[in-house]
Parts: sequence; structure tokens; C-alpha cells
Amino acid sequence: MRPSLNHPPPSTNLLFPVNTPFAYEKGELTCEATSLTEIATAVGTPFYVYSRAEILAQSHTSVRGARPQVLRCDEVELFDPEVWRAAQFMTRSKRCGSVVVRGAVEALSTWHLPHGLMASLIGDPAARVGHGR
Repeated sequence: MRPSLNHPPPSTNLLFPVNTPFAYEKGELTCEATSLTEIATAVGTPFYVYSRAEILAQSHTSVRGARPQVLRCDEVELFDPEVWRAAQFMTRSKRCGSVVVRGAVEALSTWHLPHGLMASLIGDPAARVGHGR
């Protein structure tokens, strides 16, 4: 039987990661507890569904939200400079039992832009972020 919105495949736990807005509830596919069948009926098919929580988690507004101990930023030269600056104030140190976990921002990159944000972070004077660029 082919999976559908109303009939989940036998192994639905393999379809979605643990932290996802999509789930089968009472045999029906939902996104953030909203029935996708109801959306399809209202707007027709095909359609795209985005999770508000997932979009906000990827936006610059979320940078000012939760305060993790470590923030890992991947492909930093693709970051908007304003988002990068806001991320610097996001982390906090915290005691975990007898260990103090220091707040840190980790910057990772494959250097898509030779004189982008990552170059300025490691000291390339030709790529200073926010200095006349």
C-alpha cells in the first residue's frame, strides 16, 4: 500500500527525526498539530507546508532567543553580518554539576567566499566585516 496523508507507512518512526514538526496523529499526517488533509482540502494540491517553529529557528530573530552554552555556526560566510554580530551575544556560561561549561561561538566554514566573513574572523585584513564593505 502506498503511504498517504491518512495512512502512514508501517515504519513512520523512520520518516521523521525526533525534533520535527511533522507527525502522524491518529493516523493522519500533521505539521505542528495542523492536519495536512485539512490544508489540502482548503488550498488544493500540490502545496508546500512550512513549520513556523522551524522558520523562526533559522531566522535572525531566533538569535536573540534561547541562550545555549555553545553555538555552532556552519558556513559563516553565508551569514548576514548583522545576524553574526547578534550571535556573539547569544551564548552563556553555565555550571553543569561541578563543571563550568564556558559560553562559546564556534565558526565553521568551507570558504565559499575567499574574502568573506570567515576570512575576517581569522585575521585577513582584506576582509574586515563592517569596515567599508
